[in-house]
Amino acid sequence: MEPPKSKRKQAFTCGDKSAAALFLEYATAAQVQKAGALTGAQLWGGAAPTSEHPDELMTKNGSLVIVSGDAIDALANKLQAEGYVQWRAGMHAPASATGSIDAQLAATLDCAPTSKDLLRAWCPATHFAGSGFSFPSAPTTYVGISVAVKTGTALRSALLDDVTVTALALGNGRVRVTSIKPDNASEKKALASTAMAVAVALKGLSPGSIAVGSDLAGFLDSLRAQLPTKGYAVVASSGKPASYTGATPSEIALVRGNVDAYVVIEHASDGTWLNVYPIRPYGP
Repeated sequence: MEPPKSKRKQAFTCGDKSAAALFLEYATAAQVQKAGALTGAQLWGGAAPTSEHPDELMTKNGSLVIVSGDAIDALANKLQAEGYVQWRAGMHAPASATGSIDAQLAATLDCAPTSKDLLRAWCPATHFAGSGFSFPSAPTTYVGISVAVKTGTALRSALLDDVTVTALALGNGRVRVTSIKPDNASEKKALASTAMAVAVALKGLSPGSIAVGSDLAGFLDSLRAQLPTKGYAVVASSGKPASYTGATPSEIALVRGNVDAYVVIEHASDGTWLNVYPIRPYGP
C-alpha cells in the first residue's frame, strides 16, 4: 500500500465530549480505497464499526479520515456536512441493474441495534421484501425522505448525494407519493431541517412528532383530500409488498420494526426511487 503524502491530526470538542480526526492525504482516490480496506480491517475486524470498535472512517477525494473518541457521531456529522462520506467495504460497488434495492441495502448498511452507521435511517427498507402492506385506519399523510439510486452508481454515495423530502398520502384504497420542492433559499433550508428530523425519527432517536413549518404542515394536510382523484389504486397484501402503477411501476410495504415505516420503491427506467416514511405525526 502506498504511504500517505501527508498526515495531520485535529482535536474537536462537543459539549463535554471530545473526538479526534486523523487526516491522511493520498495521491489518488484508488489509493484511498486501498488504505480504507486495510485500515477498516485493522480497526473493526470486519466491514463496519461495531459497539466494541466504533472508530469511523470517512473519505473525500484523496483524503481518508479516521475519527475516534467519545463524540464520534457529532464529528462524523460535521465532516459529512463538509462533503465527506463514510467508508465501508464494497461501498464503490455499483448498484446492480437487476438486484433488488432492498437486498443491496442489506449488504451495504449496518442495521444492527448498536449500529453507528450514519445512513441507518434507510434500514427499514432492508426488510421490504418480506413485509406486507395495509392501510391506516383513516386517510393519513406521512412525511419522509427519498433518493434516486441511478443504475451503475455507488449505493452509499447515492444515499448521501441528493436526499429529498416527499410525502406519502394513503387511505381508502389509494396511495400517492408527492415530491416537495423548495421555491427559495428559505424553503430549501427548512426542508433540509425536515429531512434531518425524519432521519432522526427513522434512527429511533426521537419518539415524538416530526417538526415541520406551518406552511408545509398545511400542504401535507391538503394531500389527503386529493387521494380520490390523484391517488393510485392498490390492494392490501400479506407477506409481500403490494404493487401498483403510478407514474412508474411501484411497490409499497408497511415495515414493522424498531421504527415502523412505510417504504415505497418506484422502478424508473434509469434506476430506482427509494422512499421511506416513519409512522409518526408531523406538526409545526
